Amino acid sequence: ASRTTSPRPRPKVTTGRTERVETPRGRIYVVVNEDERGVCEVFVHSFDVEAEACGRLASLALRAGVDPREVIEQLWRVQSKEVAFDRSANGTVVRVTTIAQAIALALGRALYGDDFRPDKEFPRADALPVPAARVRQEALKFDPEKAVAAGGNGEPAVTATGEGNGDVERVMHLEFVGICPDCGESLVHENGCANCRSCGYARC
Repeated sequence: ASRTTSPRPRPKVTTGRTERVETPRGRIYVVVNEDERGVCEVFVHSFDVEAEACGRLASLALRAGVDPREVIEQLWRVQSKEVAFDRSANGTVVRVTTIAQAIALALGRALYGDDFRPDKEFPRADALPVPAARVRQEALKFDPEKAVAAGGNGEPAVTATGEGNGDVERVMHLEFVGICPDCGESLVHENGCANCRSCGYARC
């Protein structure tokens, strides 16, 4: 007869920590609780219903005795072309591309500390390439010769044309904020939104 594994019962009282994590779909709060045998459940507070599903399955696996590192690695392997950056309480910055990765990050920090870097622990799972400098420069319409006084956040910088007629040239400087989920090109920050200047995708 085949053997089955049942998750251990949830105790009446657990202790844990809550961590806020930035994701491409917005900010989420991840609660990691422990019982006398170790980490036993993960709750995710988010408007995304898939986040709850990830938390429930992670909790089920943990109570069934699965090594927490296996749970973290499997969650971290869920990737997308969207990008957010989360900073831990001690300043360690990690790139996050999905809510599943955010949950993996919070679980790892609860177990191993705020220095935990899943992208270093599982390097093959973090396969998204950094956009090439040439692609980024073209997407941002960035001219190094005219980048004298950038206004930042989409504000134009003003530079003199040098023709002596008092005219000024307005150069737009845009902030790179991620990768377009539709076409894979760069997203830039304009008017409070993340916009793709290649295909027209926008996220506000």
